Amino acid sequence: MRILSLFAFILLIPCYAFCQQPGKVLNFSQVAWTITIPASFTLIEAAEDSARMARGQKAIEDANILK
Repeated sequence: MRILSLFAFILLIPCYAFCQQPGKVLNFSQVAWTITIPASFTLIEAAEDSARMARGQKAIEDANILK
């Protein structure tokens, strides 16, 4: 009985350690998707995202000499 209890305990530790933590839940009914964003996730604004994309595109063009 002790071995069975120990085995069950060892199996439950990873389940508890890796379970999803609470966060913000987004639901997209058009495509029936539900996404959970972790509480530690940092959201960025659209303007900052556009600036990052432009900077990355410029870096790629400069590295490959594209116009």
